[in-house]
Amino acid sequence: MTVEPVTRATSQPEDETKACTPEALCTRGEEMMGSAIAVTLQAPPPERAALFETLAAEIMAVTTGPDSGLRPWKYTVHDGTDGSRIFRGGVGSSVVIDTEGRLWRARSLEDFQTTYTITPSSCEIDKLTPDYREMREYLPRPDMLKDAQSRSPRESLMMSDDPYRYESFAPLVGNTFRIEFTDGFIDLRLEEVTALPPPRRKSSEGDPVPATDVAARQQPFTVLFRGPVKPRLRQYTYRMTEPSFAEPLDIFIVPVSGDQEGHVYQAVFS
Repeated sequence: MTVEPVTRATSQPEDETKACTPEALCTRGEEMMGSAIAVTLQAPPPERAALFETLAAEIMAVTTGPDSGLRPWKYTVHDGTDGSRIFRGGVGSSVVIDTEGRLWRARSLEDFQTTYTITPSSCEIDKLTPDYREMREYLPRPDMLKDAQSRSPRESLMMSDDPYRYESFAPLVGNTFRIEFTDGFIDLRLEEVTALPPPRRKSSEGDPVPATDVAARQQPFTVLFRGPVKPRLRQYTYRMTEPSFAEPLDIFIVPVSGDQEGHVYQAVFS
């Protein structure tokens, strides 16, 4: 039989340390997923759903392989009632590719109208109807356009992309970063991105390393966010989302000033 939408409690996530040794990169599946989304966004819209499904299958194969040392990353694929393609992950989030080839980040429960087929021994999803009103659209990151043109999809997928870089944030001044809470959300506007002097580093012999030899991802920088008058956020590490980034960012912010228009927060990356 088919039943109408119901609210179901989600199970607790598995202990992320069980399948990882100290040397293992436990988040590799999530990093590869971020690369897969970025690669897919560079493809023509009609080709995106098929390309993303191929890349997602490769991620699952890599992370679930014998002795991979990685936390398994798994997903299921569904067709939405609106013709979309839905990729449901195991940690409460999904990727939706609509009929126009646009990619959306969705919550697996709240952002869908779901019906189930129930038998004495199983409960399976019958229909999924996406509700795009609270979803956030994935957009191409400007700093990844050049790389995407010079690599194959597989090469881009296998490369870890560090989002905490000056080149990632600089083009996003004016964009909104969202912090979600259990009872709502707060939007912060990225006001300013400022590069800092390169770090002073020494070689193993104790000689200064020229600034030009320091990796780009080590370029320190600061950002300023502006938030509403209320509430005033305390100094804390918040999980933020912004459509240009495939995955949420954990950013430590400190309130530095405030006026009748809101509060200003600073984050430093070094």
